[in-house]
This record gives sequence, structure tokens and C-alpha cells, in this order.
Amino acid sequence: MSDDGFFLLFGPPKSGTTFLQRALDLHPRVSCPSEQNLQAILDNIGDFFDRYNHMLEVADRRASGQGVRRVGGTVARDIFAATLTALSAGLAGGKPVHGLKDNLILNNLPFYLTVFPACPKVCLVRNPVDRAVSIWNANQQLAAEEPENADGHLARLDNPEGTFEGFVEKSVAETAETFRRLARVAADRDDILVTHYEALTADRRAGLGRIFGFLGAPTDDATLDTVAAETAPERMAARSAHPAFFGR
Repeated sequence: MSDDGFFLLFGPPKSGTTFLQRALDLHPRVSCPSEQNLQAILDNIGDFFDRYNHMLEVADRRASGQGVRRVGGTVARDIFAATLTALSAGLAGGKPVHGLKDNLILNNLPFYLTVFPACPKVCLVRNPVDRAVSIWNANQQLAAEEPENADGHLARLDNPEGTFEGFVEKSVAETAETFRRLARVAADRDDILVTHYEALTADRRAGLGRIFGFLGAPTDDATLDTVAAETAPERMAARSAHPAFFGR
């Protein structure tokens, strides 16, 4: 299956990837639906072939005993790739440029670079201190909104000092290590575009134009003007079923 037009979007959580996903999806020729769980697909494909190979072995033992050619490795990887491209195209509503957003791609980036060596990949990063503050605020808000899950949300903020400042320090160190890994993996690759959230929001029109161009989507003035206007925070909040998300 061809992956022409297919792309991946990811970044550390609370780096603005949801904002960018919604902005990309506003382009008349680009599809990028809400957060996906690609690891669940990968895990289930692996589990399926474990069961499938076991069934082959049972059938072979009961029949000719000629031995089983186990399915896995490259075949399973190719099926995973075909599943993602088919999923993306199926959700695109006919748009020729289509992608999937999953922040967890960053945790397994070398694997995705092997599976999709040529497709465009957009990674959004953010100032580590601002990201830490956003994580703190978001989890405090979620704990208030979901009291049944409050302990889990607040556990994300644990740090040796037990303070806001201690969490920021811990989060910044973790983000810095993530950036170092990203730099090592993405060095000298023309299939990865690393974009800074601050630069994107400072000039949405220019930032989005750069990303659309990287994805092979039109960057005419009318399209950029429309998408830039529709991605103003107040406009995005007004269209959202959860407007408070855009005010954190």
C-alpha cells in the first residue's frame, strides 16, 4: 500500500500538539484527526500473530509435521505500516494529505523511522519551563474535574521536594533529555521537521505555511489567511466542547 500523502505528528505532551493538529485539520486538503493510540494497534498486532503462530503450530502438529513458517518481524511491521496508512486515509474524508497524531511516537521514534523511512514527520517542541507549568496546571485542573482519578493526576506532579518549583526542575531535566535523544535521532534527516511552539504561535501564518509546505499541501495566501484566523485561541475555544482546554 502506498503511503503517499501520509504523515505523522507528535511531540512531548503539553507542547501544543493538539493546537497544531486542529490547525492542520482546518486546511481544505489536509486531514489530521484527534489523538490516536498507535501503540495499542502495534501491541494488538503482536498479540494476534503470537496466537496465529500458535494455531499454525497446533495445525502442523496434527497434520504433516512439515514445520511452521512463523509470521513476525518484517511481515508484522509491514502490516502495522499498512494499517496506519489505511486508518489515516480512511479518516481523511477524501483529503489527499492525511496524517495521524500520537505524542507517544516520540518515545519509540527509531522504530517509526524504520517503519516509515520517508513519510514526513512533524515534531512540535516547547520551552521546557513553559511546558512544565502547563503540565502542572493541566493536572491540577484534571484532578478537580475528575475527583475519581485525582490521585493519578496529582501523582504525575510528584517530585523529591514536593513543591511546584521542584516539579518544574524535574520536568525541565526530563524534557532536556528528550530533546537530546530527539537531536541524536533526527540529525541530518530531511523527513523530520522540528517546529518550536513559541515560533509557531508568534506568527501562526508563517509557521503553519512552513509546515503545510513541508507536508506538500498548498500554501496560497487565501488558505493561510483562513487557517491563521480560525486558529486564534478564542476561535478554537469557541468551537471546542471543552473550551477550558485552550485557557490553561
